[in-house]
Amino acid sequence: MHPQRAEAGAGRDPPRHRADAARRGVRLPAPGDPRARARRRHFVPLEPDRARADARGPARQLRVLHGDHVERRHRRALRQGRALGHRLSERRAWHAGGDRRDRDAADLLAQGAAPRFGRRRAHARRTRAGDRGGERHRGAVRDSRGLRPHRPSAARARRRPRRRSRLCRPQVRTPTQGQGLPGGAARRPPGGHDPRRRRHRRSGGARPRRRAAGRGGRAGVGRPGGRGLRRGGDVSLVNRDFSALLSPIRVGGVTLANRLVMGSMHTGLESHPERYDTLGRFYAARAKGGAGLIVTGGFAPCHAGRMRDEPATFERPDQVAAHQRITGPVHAAGGRIILQILHAGRYGYHPAIVAPSPIKSPINRDVPVELTEDAILATIASYANTARLAIAAGYDGVEVMGSEGYLISQFLAARTNHRTDRWGGPLAARARFPLAVVRAVREALGEGPILSYRISALELIEGGLDDAETAWLAGQVEAAGADCLATGIGWHEATIPTIAGVVPHAAFAPATRRLKEAVAIPVTASNRINLPADAARLVAEGTADLVSMARPFLADPDFVAKVRTNRADRITVCIACNQACLDHYFTGQVIGCLVNPRAMREAEFIDATAASRKRIAVTGGGVAGMAAALEAARRGHDVTLYEAAAEIGGQFRQAAKIPGKEDYGLFLTGYRRQLEDAGVQIRTGAAVTMEALARGDYDEVIVASGVVPRALDIPGGDDPRVVGYTQVLDGSVAAGARVVVIGGGGIGHDVALYLAAGEDRGAPTVAGFAAHWGIGGARRPHAARRRVTMVKRSPGPFGRTLGKSTGWILRQELKDYGVRQVAGARYLKIDAAGLHIEVDGKAEVLAADTIVVCAGQEPARSLADLLEARGQSVHVIGGARLAGELDAKRAMLEGAVVGNAL
Repeated sequence: MHPQRAEAGAGRDPPRHRADAARRGVRLPAPGDPRARARRRHFVPLEPDRARADARGPARQLRVLHGDHVERRHRRALRQGRALGHRLSERRAWHAGGDRRDRDAADLLAQGAAPRFGRRRAHARRTRAGDRGGERHRGAVRDSRGLRPHRPSAARARRRPRRRSRLCRPQVRTPTQGQGLPGGAARRPPGGHDPRRRRHRRSGGARPRRRAAGRGGRAGVGRPGGRGLRRGGDVSLVNRDFSALLSPIRVGGVTLANRLVMGSMHTGLESHPERYDTLGRFYAARAKGGAGLIVTGGFAPCHAGRMRDEPATFERPDQVAAHQRITGPVHAAGGRIILQILHAGRYGYHPAIVAPSPIKSPINRDVPVELTEDAILATIASYANTARLAIAAGYDGVEVMGSEGYLISQFLAARTNHRTDRWGGPLAARARFPLAVVRAVREALGEGPILSYRISALELIEGGLDDAETAWLAGQVEAAGADCLATGIGWHEATIPTIAGVVPHAAFAPATRRLKEAVAIPVTASNRINLPADAARLVAEGTADLVSMARPFLADPDFVAKVRTNRADRITVCIACNQACLDHYFTGQVIGCLVNPRAMREAEFIDATAASRKRIAVTGGGVAGMAAALEAARRGHDVTLYEAAAEIGGQFRQAAKIPGKEDYGLFLTGYRRQLEDAGVQIRTGAAVTMEALARGDYDEVIVASGVVPRALDIPGGDDPRVVGYTQVLDGSVAAGARVVVIGGGGIGHDVALYLAAGEDRGAPTVAGFAAHWGIGGARRPHAARRRVTMVKRSPGPFGRTLGKSTGWILRQELKDYGVRQVAGARYLKIDAAGLHIEVDGKAEVLAADTIVVCAGQEPARSLADLLEARGQSVHVIGGARLAGELDAKRAMLEGAVVGNAL
């Protein structure tokens, strides 16, 4: 838990500070108390209420900093990269956790350095019991960590210079030469002494001048314009930018190594104990890659709380051994993991669903049974029981799922709670159930393990909690015993996207900030945060203490390790497609990842160097070829990747032009750098020939040449207005004001959206997203740039092949843009009037300036056929093997498997 503070002026505490201190259980000194005379810039440890301290443990006792003006000075100093008047030992910074005032020192410690402060502030140091010089302060009051303040004598205080010393800013002392910080040898010798600086002082010469930030100097760690680190110091750019994100934080009784959390996501294996070894390897890979904390998928505390009609519960002691196969590998990899307790309520897909009131969910066919008083009490007890079992299984704590429309949300919202007993009515009564759950779980856990509560920072439904009610609930949950709040956004039945690619990066950060301002415990931001720069910004600016990423850790288990080692530009960026994760879960499959075929298949891939090094050619730089080349190169082979276009990426590079798929381009940037690091030779701009392959004398050839669009075989199909979708997306053809899109598959939908939105739409913004989807007001959809009509031969509604979790968004956007859709059409001809069609026996002409064909594709495998005829060992993957409906998920998996097996 974060240390809580009450502020007061020395001897004249403002009433609001005393009221706040009383509310938080802190005893401020009386005006006549000698401690109240301590001057500003000195910490005065005050003992909190003894019963409260005993109940919460010494690590959570409170510190008091005198003076509202001092707090303002601390904040200003930190913005400038300086420290004001106190020193943090390693243990002090470790316990400080998310304390924003101490972030500079904690950041340095996270990088292996200790902060030093100038001689003129040496009198402000606090020493540990037993430290050298500690006997001088035998009578000093100790705080909960054994730190004692040194109060200077009045005479010494008078001798202190009034001007602020240049030496008061923190300097870097590394623990050993060449260790501690990435990027090279330590700049300061062991012990922190610099003989060069001592020579200046002995000789009486002037100290060496430092260039100020903004004049060629280097700003402090994460502090624009600051002075934190010496210019030329041993801190790499990545550590300077991401130091706040990489700093440790204490949550409850557990210290996390950094602020990045792998958030909970359903894997499809929670109900399969026989496959918990797979789940353990999956989580262990993320722990090894540096995740500060991992949250499992949801486990129900009882039979009625299951998500599906499967045994995904944790309610019996005989299940503990199976869960140890999850926690054991994670701890062996150096990670921390907590178990999420999730009661689905009316969101469950099985006959035994329950809820506070018998109100059917719009995303479920069944009506839930109303919980009785006894059933409610039994459900509360089941949460506590699962928490006890989780600790027995080795988890570092639990997370209570209280957001996104599950059972706890259903109790809180007037929309779903129509009860008239003590569990319904006003908000205080509706909150009785979640608060009782938190208290019961806290009692079951004791004071050491983490208790995280996932709260809906935004409900995004009518009849849900508003901002003020959510802030009130956050405070109540904190008082009930939660160690941190993890934020969720929206209910699953909300008609506003919350995690899909159309959501701008970190769009919901303001909602997280509101919650952080309401509580003192750490708060975790979430939803559409997939870039380290965004995560670091949220922590550095105080919006959140931690950042939760679920799918980004699915895409790259080494996310944190790459940030820490200055390889953030090598991260495999999550593209928020949901095709292999959420869509798999919703269709009863085990999750995977489109851009990381290894996810949930960790045991199926070989990391060892191949027995014999081969020369391998990969023809085609789409995602299938890229995946094959990377895996083969990592096995130690000599790989050359050929691509006819100017850049690798294939269909992904074109998809990056579609609204909501901009992250596809970010993925390609990071993946190309991974290929270069692995030693893959990339040759672009010319189609590979048989002669080139023969000169290369390759042992193996992987053909990933993709697809070619299918020609439109109707009269007038050669009209110059008829173009392929690739010509539109790459900009070689400018579409007219009236466009007909032939084809109703995924490509047809994407192209229709691209044309309706316009090529010059600009980058997505949070304000534009909120207006388009009606967050905080009425919907104001964007105006269409063109009149677009989609037409297909097959009968039935459009979009049946779209993603399970994202298709509804695309259909709604096309509807907002006024895109007309015509199904069951027979194409007659194309002439000057446009496209002639017949629907249900009625002829119609669709006037068009441009006709875009998205009606299928054929495999481009002519090169493979020639190579096979010559006896060359050939592996055909991706669209070149099977065109059909373009499937990037299958293509990347095929490429990765083939490349890894060579």
